[in-house]
Amino acid sequence: MPDETRKEGRASHGFATLAGVLIAFLLLAAGYVLYQAMHVLFPQNVYETALPAVVSDTVDADGVLLFDESYVAGSGNLGYLAADGERVSAGTAVAEIYSNASQATLRQQLTQLNDQIDLLQRSQNTAALQLDSLLKERAGALYDLLDTLDDGDYEAVDDDSNAYQLAQNKLWVVTGDAANFTDQITALVQQAQSVQAQLGSPTQIAAPQTGYFVRASGSGRLNAGADDILALSAQELQGYLDSDPVMALDGCAGKIVAGFTWRYVGVCSAKQGEKLLGQDGKPLRSAVEISFPGRMENGLKATIAEVSMDADSGLARFVLTCNSINGDVLCLNRAAARISVGEHSGLRVPAAAVHYLKEDGTEAETQGENYVPGVYVKLGNIARFCRIDPVDAEGHIIVDFSLYDAKRAGFEKAIFIIKEENEQAFREAIGDRVSEYMEVSYAYQKLDNLPDGYSVPEGRVKPWGTAHAVLSCIDQVNGPFAVINADDYYGVEAFQLIYDYLTTHQDDDKFRYTMVGYILGNTVTDNGHVSRGVCTTNDQHELVEVTERTKIEKRNGGIAFTEDDGETWTELPADTIVSMNMWGFTRSILDEIKAGFPAFLDKGIKENPMKCEYFLPAVVSRLLEEDRATVSVLKSHDKWYGITYKEDKPVVVEAMQKMKDNGVYPQHLWR
Repeated sequence: MPDETRKEGRASHGFATLAGVLIAFLLLAAGYVLYQAMHVLFPQNVYETALPAVVSDTVDADGVLLFDESYVAGSGNLGYLAADGERVSAGTAVAEIYSNASQATLRQQLTQLNDQIDLLQRSQNTAALQLDSLLKERAGALYDLLDTLDDGDYEAVDDDSNAYQLAQNKLWVVTGDAANFTDQITALVQQAQSVQAQLGSPTQIAAPQTGYFVRASGSGRLNAGADDILALSAQELQGYLDSDPVMALDGCAGKIVAGFTWRYVGVCSAKQGEKLLGQDGKPLRSAVEISFPGRMENGLKATIAEVSMDADSGLARFVLTCNSINGDVLCLNRAAARISVGEHSGLRVPAAAVHYLKEDGTEAETQGENYVPGVYVKLGNIARFCRIDPVDAEGHIIVDFSLYDAKRAGFEKAIFIIKEENEQAFREAIGDRVSEYMEVSYAYQKLDNLPDGYSVPEGRVKPWGTAHAVLSCIDQVNGPFAVINADDYYGVEAFQLIYDYLTTHQDDDKFRYTMVGYILGNTVTDNGHVSRGVCTTNDQHELVEVTERTKIEKRNGGIAFTEDDGETWTELPADTIVSMNMWGFTRSILDEIKAGFPAFLDKGIKENPMKCEYFLPAVVSRLLEEDRATVSVLKSHDKWYGITYKEDKPVVVEAMQKMKDNGVYPQHLWR
């Protein structure tokens, strides 16, 4: 069976699931209870308020935007039929040439009439809509309109106003306040026909090619070609920018930008330019965000293509490539930019609030080797010491890497199993930052979550084990999922293996489960013994049994285990497959856990009421013995990392940074 000694106690604090649902076992290392009864009853500490904070690491630059653009010929009294940033096909009319101002007014009237006709026609399409949904639609449209007005985004007011009017009209039709809008539509159509007759047929200007259209009034062009600009040094580029290089689009109705890829050629100080380089001195591999303060505040994802330093001038020149486009960016030529290369979120506390605990639990005045950093958190009249224990300079913990690997493998949701009282602390520690990139929810493993007719034995405080933890998610899981320990690093390959299996297998005559097995030599520590589940498989690479070895360690250049406190040792080959509690299940496992829980309680409460635990591997073993399930063992060649002993942490920190340097992970996981 997978580890029921080393792992199960920790796993009950949290676990991760993945596949339509990712459940994360999480160990909130926030512990060490009170510090003295006197402090509990009569707190002597001065408390500070910790406030959420986000710190951005940015580069401010000046530069030009380079597009693959062509110009649309046309001049005179122009009226536009396409908006800035609108994608048009070759031959599509983008503008008209009017003979006089009244003709332009007629075009505007015709556009407004056609918009009203379209709105009323859509308003009558209510056959399949229910009253409650229409009420929600109207409320949502109203809130959107108010938000737009509040933000001062007046360009979007017309669209949001029309959306609200549409929702209101549909509601009137459904409630009988308006039978239909046939008469109004007929009258508007007649008005439109009359205006069209007066307008005649103005000369139209067509797009010469497919792409994104930008009006002449909304843009300009650079007085040098892209190749010439890309050939400039940092000093030359600065001089070019200082020369006011933007010209008006004279004689043009606008321009067409082909494709959605564009470049930003910028210059900044050499000191800021260093932020665009990785530790290897090459451009950052991870994505950055570019925005244009005062002109486009929303950042767009981009990559750094090249960076060059000019020691003489103290300048840095760089080229950034972006594959996102919108009307605001298309109107830019020369523009000051802000590039965000990293963002850190957390709680801001005074430096004086950070304490350091020695191995014996006493405090040190300053940081020292193996001292545990943390802060005291007030919960009612109790002060808890909460450990600050990242595994990299950016503040990531091990589960950050697991969730990042899960996300890029294809998993979309995480359910964190925690104690209910720890939810706020957990959200601040990791949940909130992950929720920006994948769906996150929480489940609570409660001691009193028992079947009808059962109660918690008096004096019991220990959780009911990993199977019970998984059971707490039964109402949130409706498809295949994976389970991991939050304090173990599994590697990129493991998540891809288990995702591929879960998305290609389903239950048939048996439950089709899976697990990721690890090579034993990749899972042992240099700092003591570990517990591992040694796997036996058949010719189909299916699990036959898991034998728990509770004391495995490196000995005499090999690996061995003992079952008699070191009296005798048995060697284990380094390539032995072991379980690290990474399981993949269909939803059927939840029903089996629920069905078997009463039998476990009947036996466990009688034999060991204070400490008995309902282990997930035990449920799997029962189903294998009954020949009701198979477990496909997927082999991962990644090295496992975990902090079993305090001496393991430097090894983990070094390994994480090395993988970042090698491009396995970006420097900042969540951005």
